[in-house]
Formats: sequence, C-alpha cells, structure tokens
Amino acid sequence: MKLLKTKAAQFGLISIVSQLIAFLIPLAIARFFSPELFGKYSLAIMTAMFLLAFFINSSQTPFIIYASQELKTSSKMNKSFSIKVAFNLFSVAIVGLILSLFNGPISKFIGMSPTEIYSLIFLFVGLLTRDFMTGFFLAKNERNKSALVGLTYSATTIGIITALLIFNSFNIKTLFLSYLISAIITLGLFARKKHLSLIFPIQIEKKRLLEFFHFTKWQIFGLTAASLINWGDNIVLRIFTTLKDIGIYNFGYRFFAGSLGMILLINTYFLPILSRKIKDRKYLKTYFDILRVRTLLLGSFILFIINIGISLFIYLFYSQEYISSISIIWILFPSLIFSLYYTFYIPFFNVKKKYKVLQIGNILQILLNLGLGFILVPIMGPMGAAVATTTGYLFKLILLETYFRKVLS
Repeated sequence: MKLLKTKAAQFGLISIVSQLIAFLIPLAIARFFSPELFGKYSLAIMTAMFLLAFFINSSQTPFIIYASQELKTSSKMNKSFSIKVAFNLFSVAIVGLILSLFNGPISKFIGMSPTEIYSLIFLFVGLLTRDFMTGFFLAKNERNKSALVGLTYSATTIGIITALLIFNSFNIKTLFLSYLISAIITLGLFARKKHLSLIFPIQIEKKRLLEFFHFTKWQIFGLTAASLINWGDNIVLRIFTTLKDIGIYNFGYRFFAGSLGMILLINTYFLPILSRKIKDRKYLKTYFDILRVRTLLLGSFILFIINIGISLFIYLFYSQEYISSISIIWILFPSLIFSLYYTFYIPFFNVKKKYKVLQIGNILQILLNLGLGFILVPIMGPMGAAVATTTGYLFKLILLETYFRKVLS
C-alpha cells in the first residue's frame, strides 16, 4: 500500500504538472488571437478531436487492456501492438480522404480557408502519436512514464509556440504543425531499442483482431459521444451565435476541460490495476469506499481553489471581451464534481466489459446536452450551452450510480 501511495503521488504530480502546462497552450493562443480567430481555432480543434475519438481513442482502451494481459502471459505485446498500428495507419488514410472530399463544407463550418483545412492532418497525427505513446507505457504498467510523455509533449508544444511568436511566424498553419513536431520530438526522447523485443514480430491473429474490433466498435459510439460532450456545444453555438461568442465560450471551456483532463487521469491510472485485481473484493472495497471518497473531498477543494485562481488570472491579464468567460467557468464547475465522483466507475465498467453501459450513457448525455442547447442557447447565448453541459453531467452521474447499485453491487 505504501508503494502504491508513492507511485500514485508521483503519477498524480507529473500528470497535474502536465495538465497545468497544457493549460498554457490555449492561454498563449488566446493572448495573441482575437476572440473571433480563437473561435475558428476552437472549431478546428473540435473537428480534429471528433476524428481522433472516432478513429483513434476508440481503440486505446482495448489496446491497453489486451496488451497488458498479453504482456503478463507472454512477456510480449506484439499481437496487440500490431493491431493498434494497423488501426492507426488506416485511420490516418481515412482522415486524409475526409479532409479532401469534404474540404468545402469543413472550411465553411470552421471559417478557415480550404488550404488551411489540410493542416488539420498535422494536428491529427501529432495527437495520435502522443496518445499511442501514453497507451504503450500504460500497457507496460509504467504509469509515471506515460504521464511524462504527456508532460514532455505539452512542454515541447509551448516551446515551439514561443519560438513561432519570437520569429513572427505564428498562425493557424504553423500552430497545427507544432503539434506534429512536438510528437516527433517526444517519440525520439522516449523510444528505446529494448522496446523492439516487445513489439516485434508484427503478428495479427484473426481471433484477437475480432475481439479488438468488437470492443472498439462500442468504444467508437461512446467516445464519439464523449467528444461531442466536450465539443458539441460548438455545433449549437455555430448555428445561433457568432465566431466571437464561440471564441469566448471556448476560452472559458478550455479551463474546464483542463480540470476535467486531470480528473480523467483517475481512469488512466487505475485501468491497468483493475484489469489485474478485478476479482480482489478487498481491493475493490478500498477502491470505492476509501480511495474514491478521499479523492472526492480533496479534489473538490483543489478544483474550487483552481477556479478562483483562473478567474482572477483572466480578470487581470485579458481583455474585457474574454472576461465574460469567467461566468462560463463557474456555471461548468458542478460538472467537475459530478465527474470526479463517477469517473471511478469508468475503469471498473471497462474491465468488467460493461463498456456498453458507458457508451450508451455518453450517447444519452450528448443527446440531452444538445437538446437543451437548442432550447437554451437562443435564449441565454453561450451561458445556455454551459447550463446544458452541466445538466448532462448530472444525468450521467445518476445513470452510472443507478446501474452500479441496481445491477453490479
């Protein structure tokens, strides 16, 4: 238990620092972009994240689980690795095709030129590479190294953005290219010759491929819905408001998303552990009754202090246009508490192969979120989108808690 606490503390510290550095990315961008241009950037990120969720993140959890189990039984993960690589290469090809075939509609939606749209492939491949590296180290049960990947990637991105600003070369295209360059640098820093024995020879078994695909197809629905939970407000805002309103809303939402990212590290950390201890009832009791309660109490206090600091920071250092995003941050605050509680169910449900419940929950959440958005945004503007989002998170908490107590307890 002492060792667990030490590793958990190290992982938590590294991950929090990584998230704090990641906070600086939208901060730096908004400092030099007008709200309207920041709105375009936000719509571009939304598009990339939707594609990433559909094609890449959907296979991340299956990869971590199957590779972890394969490593335990055979001291290799080449079969799971081979399938994941195949999924990634196929995804890059499809995304490139989508950007070519639907260049016009995507350009109109985001507000960027047709040539700028192609730079989204840099963003997509950069994020893909980062997530692949974090998944690889999580499967090896090297959670601290996985967190260091995220930290290195975020810090490198900030460094490149700073260099672009110094040399007066900062624009949408170079910004998205920086995501890819950061991924290449991070890969070079963490790749080791000893990893080759784990991932080779390339081998794809039909049975494992089918199991992987079955898991992934349910993840596609749920994670695409989760992406829309995080970014779907922009669809409603694009219909009823201006790019400036979208920029202001997303500036506030990025702080919320950063805090949410720290909360989701709970899933990242405990997924490999629960995959090995799912039958250990004593550990599960500790997990739900002690670890979750302590995390909820301490986390709520920390999140409250962070929100106060963020509000003061925006007020002191940003223009009057961006100050209105402070209200968005506080309307979204209860969503963080709801998520902090129910996130402990996510790795448990995944290991128990109850992922359908999580994905259906995500789908219902986004339907409620979008439905309320269409009602509230025309009346309240960006604040209506924030209220709709918070209501959706409360609904998901009630759904998962009810299922756990009625079915799995």
